[in-house]
Order: sequence, then structure tokens, then C-alpha cells
Amino acid sequence: YHTNMIECRTLTTYYINNNNNNSEINIDTISNNKEDNISNSNNTNPCADSEDDTNDNKDSNLISASTPIPSDSNADNAPLEQIKKIMPECSVSMDMITGFCSETEEDHQETLSLMDYVKYEFGYMFKYSERPNTPAARLEDDIPEKTKQRRLSEIIEKQRSHALQHMEEKIGKTFEVLVEGASKKSEEKLYGRTTHNSAVVFDKKHYKSGDFVMVYIEDCTSATLKGKAI
Repeated sequence: YHTNMIECRTLTTYYINNNNNNSEINIDTISNNKEDNISNSNNTNPCADSEDDTNDNKDSNLISASTPIPSDSNADNAPLEQIKKIMPECSVSMDMITGFCSETEEDHQETLSLMDYVKYEFGYMFKYSERPNTPAARLEDDIPEKTKQRRLSEIIEKQRSHALQHMEEKIGKTFEVLVEGASKKSEEKLYGRTTHNSAVVFDKKHYKSGDFVMVYIEDCTSATLKGKAI
């Protein structure tokens, strides 16, 4: 909900919307001009959320958007590290599919390792299923359903752990929240999101949809922050 938004789809290229003047900036450009990229923005609080699309099978015939875990020699220049240098509080989310054609157990373990490295704030996780008229439909769906479900369960369990860790770190802090509407569980509470795209629930009082409210975080689950308007 801020004028300037940094969004990352594959952790390799950034798209910066600067006062409705869209420009594409390569990671090399950001690496060399970190201060300029931020100082050129008139808004000091860009939307601090990035997204990574990840496919478990790194050797598949489809293009994998997963980012390799950097070696010690280039870790400081890895895309994720560049995001953190520019926006230390930036959250990173993901869309992840497991059980893709010919995915090995080694591939799956590398996915779990990637998750431990990035520690995504939240994400959408699925098991692969064939979709007609796509390039993948020409490949053999050779991963047993039981294996797909087991791998998906392991990914979800790990993500819940990382998400809870991120949420707990926000307890005791105050965030600006854009109100989206009433909470699904109570008409007396409102639901909104922070600039990190974290869901927040707090007492309704006199606020309404579209308002920006400063909320002090008192508690959380792995999916939702709970607080009070101040």
C-alpha cells in the first residue's frame, strides 16, 4: 500500500515502482548502487515483501525459479543477501511445488535446506498434479502420491516453524496496518496487513476498512499477529 514497492519473483531481478515510473534493475545494478536505489525514492517506507517461486526439481525441463544456496565465496553477493542489505526488515515469501516429475529425494532435501537458509515468512505450498496442455503434461508423473504427500507435509511443517519464529520476533513492536475489514472470527475485531504483508487482528473501536492504524503486537500464531491500536 505504499507508493514505492520492491518485489522479487525469483530473487534475481527487482522491479521498483518509483512514483509510477516503473524500472527494471538487475541484481548487479543494485549491488553497485544500493544507496542510490533507496535514496531516489520519495517514500522512506517501501513495501517490504518479496516473493520467490520455487520448483523442487532443479533439473526439470521446466525453468526452476529456485535460488541456489550460495557458497562461502559468494554468499555476500547472493540475491537474498542483497535484499537484506537494502531492506533489513524485508520479508520473503514463496510459492512452492513439491513432487514434480522425476524429483529425487536429494532434490527434496535441498528444498528443505533452501527453506532453512531463506526462512520464508509465509508461503503457498502444493504437491504437483498434472495440468492439461502445459509443458509438464508431456512428462511422466512418476512420483507416487504417498511420496508427494509426505514431502509436502515436511515442507508445511518446516514453514510453520519458520513463520512462527518470524511472528514471535514482532511481539512487543508497533506496526502500521492497513485495515482490510472485519475479522472472520469476530465482528468486534478488524483484520489488516502490515507493510511486510503480515496479517494482524485488533479491536475494532472506531476504525474502518481503508484506515491506516498503528498497532502494538501483543501475541501471535504462526499465521496471525494479535495486538491493540495505539
